[in-house]
Amino acid sequence: MISIPRPLPYAAALFLLAFPACTQVEQAAREAAEDVTQATDEPAPAQDVDATAVGEIGLIEAPVSVVPNSSLESDEQIYVFREHPRITLDAPLEVDGYLPNSYDGSGDLVQRRLPAGTEVRSYFLHFDPASGSSGSAVQKTGRLIFPETIVAVIAESEYLDASDGPLGHADVRYPNPGTKRAPEGSADHFSIGADRRTLRIDFKTWSVADQMRILTEAP
Repeated sequence: MISIPRPLPYAAALFLLAFPACTQVEQAAREAAEDVTQATDEPAPAQDVDATAVGEIGLIEAPVSVVPNSSLESDEQIYVFREHPRITLDAPLEVDGYLPNSYDGSGDLVQRRLPAGTEVRSYFLHFDPASGSSGSAVQKTGRLIFPETIVAVIAESEYLDASDGPLGHADVRYPNPGTKRAPEGSADHFSIGADRRTLRIDFKTWSVADQMRILTEAP
């Protein structure tokens, strides 16, 4: 009979005790890698969106977050997604751009209140350059052409904050109230065309995001 040395069962026991910990480490590493992959994935192109994007604007599906300096950063495109194909306002809503005109940032905006019961289609525009935090400005231009009349745009930070609740997409995380989001008059320009279906965008930004909500007539 061959005798088994005593140290061997002891070493085997140590290995068995350590095995779950190794498995947990491997699982954590795998999950971290998956998180990085998800964070660096390109946003999904929009499906069944009637609006047309021209220039450096990309139509995408609703993202996970539009919080500045998070996952939706790009030096290549301004992103736009549809929040609601049709929604009825439960309460009056403050907007700040509705006439065919050229607007230099938010300084030229004219406030208006949409009454409760108004039906609209809601889009969200987000421009957050990945390299903006380095101090170099990034500028992008383009046009959005809608099949329905533009009812209004919302560009002031306080009005964006107030409209995130009634108009925001249920699966999207929006910035905390008080976050600077409005286009700046010295760098950002946009216009509503005479046809009231074309929105021209010329945005330049650094370390903060420029955001805007666009409301059109609901079909």
